[in-house]
Amino acid sequence: MGLAAVGVSRVRDTGSSFCFLSMDWRRSWHAADRAWKRWILSCAGRSSALKEEKELSALRKENRKNAALAVAMALLIALIYACWTM
Repeated sequence: MGLAAVGVSRVRDTGSSFCFLSMDWRRSWHAADRAWKRWILSCAGRSSALKEEKELSALRKENRKNAALAVAMALLIALIYACWTM
């Protein structure tokens, strides 16, 4: 049963006027619209989170490489210094 049908059945049960039908339909439509936007945002949020996770993984990998290079350079400098001062 659609949102409009729910609003119409409520009005028929209560015997209310057309104004109530219009307000009830608007409330139902706004609730459905909010739920739809929340669902869309959650899908977009999920894809964004997955994209960020991939980017972070690539950055961590690059960071590990840079850290290893820095340690290797420090050891090389220490070795050169040790050999120079002997």
